[in-house]
Amino acid sequence: MRKLVLLGLAAMLLVSTASAAETVSFTAVPSQAAVGLASYTATLTGGYVLGDIDWDGFATALMQYTYGSELRCDLSGPLGSASLTLGSGSGYHPGAAFAGTYAGFNGLGNPAGTWTFDFYESYDDGADGQPDAIWDYIDFTFGVHVPGPTCIWGADFETGIPADWTLNDYTGNGGWGLNTDFNRDNGTGGAGVCAAIDSDRYGSVALDADMIGPEFVVPAGAELIFKHYFRYYSSGGPEKGDVDITIDGGATWITLVQYADATFGPEEVTIDLGAYAGETAQIRWHYYDANYDWYWQVDDVCVTPEPASLLLLALAGLALRRR
Repeated sequence: MRKLVLLGLAAMLLVSTASAAETVSFTAVPSQAAVGLASYTATLTGGYVLGDIDWDGFATALMQYTYGSELRCDLSGPLGSASLTLGSGSGYHPGAAFAGTYAGFNGLGNPAGTWTFDFYESYDDGADGQPDAIWDYIDFTFGVHVPGPTCIWGADFETGIPADWTLNDYTGNGGWGLNTDFNRDNGTGGAGVCAAIDSDRYGSVALDADMIGPEFVVPAGAELIFKHYFRYYSSGGPEKGDVDITIDGGATWITLVQYADATFGPEEVTIDLGAYAGETAQIRWHYYDANYDWYWQVDDVCVTPEPASLLLLALAGLALRRR
């Protein structure tokens, strides 16, 4: 049984001088319990490459509470179609919020044109043919796709630690590998595989090991960007993780940032390398003073030719809305 109660669709166009996202809002749509689908269209102005589609809204149970009620939207437009679960589960009370994100159209192109929104409840709680909840104030925001920074050097570790990187194990008790070598998920916030060293998995032995990238010439205004998760324990340590740079072939290492005495991440770190512009450099991740502690994971290493923040556009709002 496809059915629902929604309250309202509408649209008013607000235009900003800087093109960015567009929002389609639905409120006060009449009950569709006897009809099935509640179908609407909206025309997007576009002028940008589509990123994520985000939505949020509120669910109000028509009884004291409802079990398993689920609102879905079959969405289609110039870039394709998708079937989205907007809100689901049990225990909706008046004013219960729901939200979600769909990334399937991210980076595919300009979303300009007509989009169709077909709403329905996909579960009939009570098998009575009646709507289970009022789904109100639903906003779809079509976001802007912002490309990632251009990397002149780096690694994502999806096929392993690159062959031109150097791995040193100074104690002979264990060194850097991949998170999958230690049967752990990637905890850095990155996707797929990451580089890792795992004191917990190596056990009651002292660790001192590093992972060194190949030489590169540092551009003016360059930044080092990476994701990581430094999980701290300090039973046999206290363990430390240093990110170092050398400009003399490894004779001297200069610490850019140190992680110690606390857990850091998952987070993305950005370090200004401008002071080393024009130098031939190497970067290393050095994990030491660890003995049956936790671990350090690193992913998505990137050196940009210019500050990554300058690659982002200043985004303002473009909305389709009527209340």
